[in-house]
Amino acid sequence: VAWQCGLAELTFGRAGRTWGPATLDGLMLGDYAYTYDHLYGRIGTDRIHWSTVIARLDNVVPATGPEVQRYFSIHRIAVHLGNWDLAGTESYVYSGVARGFEPTLANPFTIIGLTWRNENQDGNYGLGGEVALRTETRGTFAGQLFIDDYQIDKSCNPNCKQPASYGLTLTAEGL
Repeated sequence: VAWQCGLAELTFGRAGRTWGPATLDGLMLGDYAYTYDHLYGRIGTDRIHWSTVIARLDNVVPATGPEVQRYFSIHRIAVHLGNWDLAGTESYVYSGVARGFEPTLANPFTIIGLTWRNENQDGNYGLGGEVALRTETRGTFAGQLFIDDYQIDKSCNPNCKQPASYGLTLTAEGL
């Protein structure tokens, strides 16, 4: 189900989506895996736009213990300036036993990192950045960086001290 007008788009359903530079699949959101029901929204022009995806993921059923519900929220701002494409993305996967949908974590116009910290919620927070340069004579150069599980708080119990994960992709095409 989709609705579109001049500067806005709203879609609910299953569609493969990838958020990455023009020549790369996205590290934070990519269409290389199966798709799932989600709500997608976009506001803006081709020059600058804000996008969001909100989804309920499959439940996790541990060998012992109750079933855990999981949700995913991701926001992205993208800017096209001349030959440059720039984007910043933040994502959040939150879960818990009988934990329901939380609008404060899915609001596309808030910074998830501030909401998450302010409300002291458990979850997995990720940040990403993308850049692409398109030239007529030398080709297209693109890259993206993804940082996951980076500990920003010093008072953390031993269970949440995970090593940070990083993803970096670089490409040069049409040389």
